[in-house]
Amino acid sequence: MENLTNQEIKVASLFAQGLNYKEVSQITFTERTTISKQVQSIYDKTQIKRSLTSLMMWFAKSPYAGLENNCLG
Repeated sequence: MENLTNQEIKVASLFAQGLNYKEVSQITFTERTTISKQVQSIYDKTQIKRSLTSLMMWFAKSPYAGLENNCLG
């Protein structure tokens, strides 16, 4: 598995908290299309199914859980 970038960890963490694309976009000051590309990259790197539910479940069990506070800068 490839390592996620700090931004991908932040995005995955926000989706794992149950936020939607619009909310993640607003919090990260990032265009929705960029968020979509980051989510696609997360799916590719983790080889999980293409669903936010799968992403949420994966993140909770991943070694990245708990690191999101380090990526909020």
